[in-house]
Amino acid sequence: MKNNNAKFETKTDLHEIWLGQIRDFYAEYRYIPTYEYMSETLRIGAKSTVKKLMDLLITERFIEHGPDNKLIPSTRFFEVPYSDESVQAGPFTDSAAQGGGHMSLLDVLIKKPSITRIRQVTGNSMMDLGILDGDWAVYEKRTDARVGDIVIALLEGSNEVTIKELGKEKNQYVLIPHNPKFEVIRPNKPFFIEGVLLSSFRTY
Repeated sequence: MKNNNAKFETKTDLHEIWLGQIRDFYAEYRYIPTYEYMSETLRIGAKSTVKKLMDLLITERFIEHGPDNKLIPSTRFFEVPYSDESVQAGPFTDSAAQGGGHMSLLDVLIKKPSITRIRQVTGNSMMDLGILDGDWAVYEKRTDARVGDIVIALLEGSNEVTIKELGKEKNQYVLIPHNPKFEVIRPNKPFFIEGVLLSSFRTY
């Protein structure tokens, strides 16, 4: 139901619902919908109501004007709610609410966007670290890896690539799997580090 009487001094639960609709639209089409679309299809209300909503979202840094004056996502647009209350990976356990807030997954996964890359993992040689076949590896493209880092390594002069722990035996760098079915890789020719793992994730 359209609601043309919403108050716009501060963001309310209704505004949060509308913002969610705009975020869902952006996730599918990669642009902020027009006022007409928001008014009619998202049923936010009259265009004057949409304008008030946009003004509020601009003020609260969810939306901003791009160089061509089109509306684009701003600092807080990609934030999602989080809870300080943990969820147990065992039997049901009492858990008192601790509070929470909002965060952007980009802030969690990416520290330096200019050097951050993503590759999909194939195989289970790192399964004991929780890195499984089909996961996505988020890493920084740099060569200054240290022993113990999880690295993306490439064999020199080839397209062969792997994800392993960087180790050292005597004076030789080696690549250590985390699955007892796989052996330590001691390359016969040089390899170089493409990047150092920041995190990995999977979808279901």
